[in-house]
Amino acid sequence: MKLFKHLSPIFIIALMLQILVYQQLPKVEAASAPPYTASYYITNPSTNALYNLGCSLGTHDKNTPGMQSNLVLLDFGAQQKNSSGEWGASLWNHFQTNSQIANLVKQFGIGYYDCTGNDTDSQLIIGIGTNNSGSLVNYTAGSVWASLAFTVDKFILDNGYSRQVTIFGANDMEVAWNSILNTRDWVDGYHTYTTNTPSYYNFGSADGCPTSGTYTSNTVCSTSTNSWKVKDIYYISYGAKKALALPEIYTNSMATQWQKISKYGNDYEGGWSIYFEGALSEYGADSSTLSPSSAWTALYNKINSDPATAQAKLYYSTDIRWQ
Repeated sequence: MKLFKHLSPIFIIALMLQILVYQQLPKVEAASAPPYTASYYITNPSTNALYNLGCSLGTHDKNTPGMQSNLVLLDFGAQQKNSSGEWGASLWNHFQTNSQIANLVKQFGIGYYDCTGNDTDSQLIIGIGTNNSGSLVNYTAGSVWASLAFTVDKFILDNGYSRQVTIFGANDMEVAWNSILNTRDWVDGYHTYTTNTPSYYNFGSADGCPTSGTYTSNTVCSTSTNSWKVKDIYYISYGAKKALALPEIYTNSMATQWQKISKYGNDYEGGWSIYFEGALSEYGADSSTLSPSSAWTALYNKINSDPATAQAKLYYSTDIRWQ
């Protein structure tokens, strides 16, 4: 070969061995989104309906080869009290007391467990969801929601469902819906209920955060009604002990905002960039937004564009829609 005519035989042999070894190395494939699960805004608060939704997912997993790993958010809306002073939550006038919410979540979990049948390996995480809108976003409300998550989690543990079902809290916390003082108060209340309270997912947004430049501890995320700082969004999403991040990624710019919040954590919170649990899309409720796979890919690519925020795995993809 003319290319090698001026090279020594030993060098040629070594070069050919290197090429051979390279050809044997496994090829690294581009990351692809995992199968997505459906999450729900609960508008039909029927125990039978929730059991059937859980059963449908369990049946799917039973009929799908291999162990399936699912995360489902059940969103019951803003916390409220009824005329008797009982705590609960309401999503577009579908008020349910915390006791009723607990029963609905239990039935979803039982339905999943029952209908996985011989598949005893597949897993389901249920996030019991509220949001930070309304007048009852405070320390007490956070503690009350923690009590709800703890109660359902204990039921799952005590009745043998925990082999496949895990309970978390969840809150759709958004800049436009309340002040940071009220929202941080809720987070602090959630943490003080008991040390055994499950962690919670923040499945909210970072409204108004800049999409360019580097965030600092003084960077403000403004809406027409509220001004938060990046450090506040970081705290309620990851900085607080029981906080986990499952952010809304409805547009590409939202992925940019969350990567920058994670970079802020690396730069100003002791090197603690956010470890994201997954991405939340809403394509089933609004088809003008990113599809589940596109939302997951947007977040995955963005956080891995910077070594300071890179993570090898982004485990969950879930798409929220009306029940």
